[in-house]
Amino acid sequence: MKYTTDFKLEVISYVLNSASCQKAARHFGIASKSTVKTWVAAYRIHGSKAFQSNHKVWTPSQKRRVLNRMWTEGWSINHTSAFYNIPSPSTVWSWKTRYELYGIDGLKNKTRGRSQVKKTTQLNTDSKKATDMTLEEIQEELEYLRAENAVLKKQEALLREKAAQTKKKR
Repeated sequence: MKYTTDFKLEVISYVLNSASCQKAARHFGIASKSTVKTWVAAYRIHGSKAFQSNHKVWTPSQKRRVLNRMWTEGWSINHTSAFYNIPSPSTVWSWKTRYELYGIDGLKNKTRGRSQVKKTTQLNTDSKKATDMTLEEIQEELEYLRAENAVLKKQEALLREKAAQTKKKR
């Protein structure tokens, strides 16, 4: 649910006047006290500017700097999102997860919407239909495709293993 800036400021004022985040969440009907904590933390760092619309596009290197700062400073995801004025802590969590799984490539911006259908071009112009190939040529191609498939499977297994190791380290 989206909340207005005025509503957020009212909740923050309620908390700053000696109420707990949990009490404020109950009083204002907000599902989670962590939402209120995030608002209060962002307000303490940035003031009311924390709630102005912020549609910043982060580059992969900027995302990595945010994550590195979070790890070196020992910050929580909520504090990191408040410090950098990132509207939702789940954004930082998503960056962290994708970085742990795929490295810097996982932080590249994904295109939204449906992908464009591209016309397939034949890579090898001298490739033949299976019906026009000799038994030997078919066996050769099958061998090549099996080897290619094995390489891809091995690469995928190594990526999964690396992600598991990285997860254990943190």
